Amino acid sequence: MRRACRRNGLGLVCKALKALLTAAALLMVYTYAKDGKSAAPHHHVRRVKFAALPVDERFIKERLDAEPARRLDLRVRAAMQLVSTTHDRNASPGNTSAWLREPSPRAPWRKAKFNRANLGLKRETGNNTRLGRGRSGSWQFGDYQKARVPKHWTPRKNDVRNSNVVKNDYNNNVNIGHRFGKSVGVKATQDPHTPGELGQGVVLKNLSPEDRKRMEEGYKKYAFNEFASSKISLSRTIPDGRHWLCRNKEYDVSQLPAVSVIICFHNEAWSTLMRTVHSVLKTSPAELLKEVIMVDDDSQYDHLKAQLTDYVSGLSKVKLIRTHKREGLIRARLLGAAHARADVLVFLDSHCECNIGWLEPLLDRIVQNRSHVVTPVIDVIDFKTFEYRHLAIIQRGGFDWRLIFRWEKIPPSYEKRRGLSVDPILSPTMAGGLFAIDKAYFHHLGLYDTGMEIWGGENLELSFRIWQCGGTLEIMPCSRVGHVFRQRFPYQTSTEVTTRNLMRVAEVWMDQYKEYFYQIRHIKKKSFGDVTARQDLRKRLQCKGFHWYLNTIYPELKFPKGLGVLQH
Repeated sequence: MRRACRRNGLGLVCKALKALLTAAALLMVYTYAKDGKSAAPHHHVRRVKFAALPVDERFIKERLDAEPARRLDLRVRAAMQLVSTTHDRNASPGNTSAWLREPSPRAPWRKAKFNRANLGLKRETGNNTRLGRGRSGSWQFGDYQKARVPKHWTPRKNDVRNSNVVKNDYNNNVNIGHRFGKSVGVKATQDPHTPGELGQGVVLKNLSPEDRKRMEEGYKKYAFNEFASSKISLSRTIPDGRHWLCRNKEYDVSQLPAVSVIICFHNEAWSTLMRTVHSVLKTSPAELLKEVIMVDDDSQYDHLKAQLTDYVSGLSKVKLIRTHKREGLIRARLLGAAHARADVLVFLDSHCECNIGWLEPLLDRIVQNRSHVVTPVIDVIDFKTFEYRHLAIIQRGGFDWRLIFRWEKIPPSYEKRRGLSVDPILSPTMAGGLFAIDKAYFHHLGLYDTGMEIWGGENLELSFRIWQCGGTLEIMPCSRVGHVFRQRFPYQTSTEVTTRNLMRVAEVWMDQYKEYFYQIRHIKKKSFGDVTARQDLRKRLQCKGFHWYLNTIYPELKFPKGLGVLQH
């Protein structure tokens, strides 16, 4: 070719042609390499500060590595491929790799039935722990991987899952707010530039001396920036941070029970209290929300007196109950449960914000088995700016031998056997502020321990009782509720009250392992009240021992060293 170009005087033309062919070859190599490595959807490529995208939690833990994400999502994409092949009869059966590389399937699908026969599943017994096998063992994949998709998962038509821009969710959220709010008398905020709208934080700058003084007083009274909270609408819109599988799941509302939402408060700020109430009214289907019961535990602030009574009288389905003296969180919740008329009780703290679709997953799980006690994923609301932050990595509840609740990562062994990232997560304990329980089952378990005072330890006591007496405690990834986590407790209480409550927990439920608690906290056995009634309750319910709980439910809890007790 070179000689021919020189013979005909076309040297420059041939050089240009050679350069063009080289560039085309390099482009083909680059395109092939890119297609081979970009199996993950493109909304996984970068992390954003506002984690409202449908990002798989385990994908973030893999530090955005494409290959682990490809393996994790293979089961989900295989299920979608099965739906797509049943719908598109003209598609070539051999050309499936290109379909799997699509960022997100958006075809208008027909409903497809998934069962273990056509998905190639085989039964395995799992390990000996309940967190590993659940109630009926685990189903693993056979020689070829296809997805285990629950029966009730039905894809919606014209669904767009790739919402990389948070504002894309705004109109959808407002419509949902209007759909639910129309029947309960709540109007959703529609101005995206309103302070705090779309879950954005409020940053206060160049404050006047009066405003700075008010902000400092808010921190002192409530342990959060009440001044910033007052700038935010009581019915602000929160971006939908659920997994896209959660968004596609449809619930038959006619088959779900009604709920009574119980919110107890004591000297709570007006903005956070009423924002909690409005978020419940706005995001809960009217068919499911029976009532919202507000229990005032002897609040002393003026805005919680006549002003609150007048305001609540204008809200449908909201009922206000007041105590005559300071009862504490435990007895205040029992008072609200006594006035509840629905079949399911949902307890919320007085500084929460419910996200879209938070209620249906909780009720659907309770309908399957009334002994399921379920909690939502608790997102973080910043106590300084009130920015709503969706948790990218879901954690479960645990505790240490001081009987202090703590959040911890899900063990890798359980994570591998869990299945889909939206499946329920078995949790040894719960935080206690937000959970749903069947009312009859709550009475069957013995309600709360009325011998406990004010606050502290009731979450561990109820968690131990649920597991040891035959129930199940689970976290529902498709249900999300934001909570203001404060750095200190704003109310006047003493460590003696909390210690006394924890001693009652240890004496009733921990058997011989209570010695660890006493030795680590250096507590001399003092008066903790009469626990005879609670011990009789444990015998009547035929509850298992704490040794069973440690071996089966929480084998990851490490025993303290050097105490010289219970060496076996």
